[in-house]
Amino acid sequence: MEAIVAQILSDSVLVLDVGFDKDVKPGMQFEIWEPGEEIIHPETKESLGNLEIIKGKVEVFNVMAKMCMAKSVRHTVTKTKIVMPFDNLVFPFSPRKESYEVDVIEKMKVDKTNSDYEQRLVVKVKDRARSVNS
Repeated sequence: MEAIVAQILSDSVLVLDVGFDKDVKPGMQFEIWEPGEEIIHPETKESLGNLEIIKGKVEVFNVMAKMCMAKSVRHTVTKTKIVMPFDNLVFPFSPRKESYEVDVIEKMKVDKTNSDYEQRLVVKVKDRARSVNS
C-alpha cells in the first residue's frame, strides 16, 4: 500500500494520508522512502534501476477515516552494566555484570529543506510511505 506523509508532528510522529478508507489498522508499518538516482553498471552501461532511499520506519497507532498517525518503530536494546556489591558477605568485593533491556524509539531526521544528499534522508511532507507487513 502506498501513502504520502501529510504532516510531520514531531521527529517520531507523522500523519499519513491513508485511513479506514484504505483498510489501515493500528500496528501496520510503513517505510518512509524517496526514489534516488539511477545506477548504471560500470562495464555494461546497463541501468540497474534507481536507488530507494529509506528514511525511516513508522507504525500506525491511530486510524481515522482518511488519515492515520504513525510513530517511529520502537525496538529493544540489551545493555550491560557492572555492579559492585557492597554487602558484608562478599570479600573481596567482586564486580558482576547485569543485563537489562531498554526500549528505543528511533527519531527521524525531519526538516523542511532538502538541498544535498545528506538532506535527502530528511523526512518531509509529501514523502512516500508503503506498508511493510502483509
